[in-house]
Amino acid sequence: MHTNSSILRVQKETIKNLENAIQQLVKNFENLNSNKYAFHFVDKYMDWNNATEYCNSFDMFLAYFDNQSELDEYFRLSRIVTRDIQQRWIDGTSQGRRRLDYLFKGKISPPWGAYQPTGQYGSEIEECVALYTTFGWENEVANDMNCARKQPFACRENF
Repeated sequence: MHTNSSILRVQKETIKNLENAIQQLVKNFENLNSNKYAFHFVDKYMDWNNATEYCNSFDMFLAYFDNQSELDEYFRLSRIVTRDIQQRWIDGTSQGRRRLDYLFKGKISPPWGAYQPTGQYGSEIEECVALYTTFGWENEVANDMNCARKQPFACRENF
């Protein structure tokens, strides 16, 4: 039979554990909120223009990066959610511009893969950017692709 003191001790431990858990949740929320953005990995397959419209319809943008830590965070999250998806559309296009003159919304552009961008693959014009978690022997590089190709994408939400 439990004594009142042992019940009280268990209750105090439970309260202390709950307080610690709440403090950790607050810290996690503060860290999340300090980023002022979040990446949403969308597994729907769309061409680059429709992916852009999809993100915009939720007041978001195709993923872009203002500094190296944002790009690193994207890759960290991408490795977690990627599974068998190797590449996703991100912000970056040369549509309506000179060939290989890519425009990115963010302040930095991701590193290009070896021999990229090419602007063309066979007869296909490549004017939109996908970011690869793995690309052949390379990891975490950008590749230009035909904008009509359907693939998953990532949106960026700013707070």
